[in-house]
Amino acid sequence: MNNMTVLWRSIALLDYDFFKKDAIDEGDVLIVSIDRLLWTRVCAMEVDKYRKDLELMKEYYYKKYTNDAFLKEASQHKKSYKKFKGNVLSGKYED
Repeated sequence: MNNMTVLWRSIALLDYDFFKKDAIDEGDVLIVSIDRLLWTRVCAMEVDKYRKDLELMKEYYYKKYTNDAFLKEASQHKKSYKKFKGNVLSGKYED
């Protein structure tokens, strides 16, 4: 058992193999997978720092994956989205 295993067990009560799964090996260090990182943050959401970490990740993914063309079209048809409670099928707008 190495020092990292002891460290993780004492902090998160999880073993080293849990965090090592899907980690990126950078030689001297392993970078924990986003899946494992998110899981630890979700489990500790009541801690202000971890909740803020999740909010930062959420903002990052919204910026990275937001479809600007969809948002532009949706903003032009707000009345239809409101009328149909957010459900517009097959682009059939009624505004």
